[in-house]
Amino acid sequence: LVKGGNDSIPDAPLPPRLVNDFANILSAGDVSNLENKLVNFNIQTSNQLSIVIVNDLGGYEIADYSFKLGRKWGIGQEKLRNGILIVIKPRTSSSRGQAFIATGKGLEGAIPDATCHQIVENEMIPRFKENNYYEGLNAATDVLMSLAKGEYDYNTYGNKNNFDPTFLFILIPILIIFLIFRRRNRSGRGYTMGSSGWFPFIGGGGWGNDSSGRS
Repeated sequence: LVKGGNDSIPDAPLPPRLVNDFANILSAGDVSNLENKLVNFNIQTSNQLSIVIVNDLGGYEIADYSFKLGRKWGIGQEKLRNGILIVIKPRTSSSRGQAFIATGKGLEGAIPDATCHQIVENEMIPRFKENNYYEGLNAATDVLMSLAKGEYDYNTYGNKNNFDPTFLFILIPILIIFLIFRRRNRSGRGYTMGSSGWFPFIGGGGWGNDSSGRS
């Protein structure tokens, strides 16, 4: 793959799938269970939740990679802007793992950016650190689906996980700076995962070993 080039982004699978494990870290049974779960969610709610796991981000930051992959594939319904994308780059002996959740504007009210960050930190990374990728994805999708369906709201989830509201005072200035920088560099590009109303959340997470062996 060309680092940082269009060829770094995989083509959408044919026939379409909601669970795409290009890194082969899930068993066939794990993929089938998650696929059935997400298909049923799509049928019941019209919301579309997709998982993409890759070995390499092609030289991109994970947020930018998610942006480009989402625009190339298209997730959710254009008019409803109701897609959710989970991108995972597993850890290796020489690189840290990374995880990222992006939601469409149609779901921002139910699943705010700060909640995406919480889900990555609370549901995914602790399990990923133990190489329990299926358990982390299963737990994360449970929360995302419940929030999208209104079974409980993001405040309930945040309180349950002892979310510290002072985090927002740190996140908001960073988010503003990021969006200003992104706008200057995107030159009018649109995030079209089913619509032009998407933008990626900067609060993904990392885990595992880096090149110096730290964890």
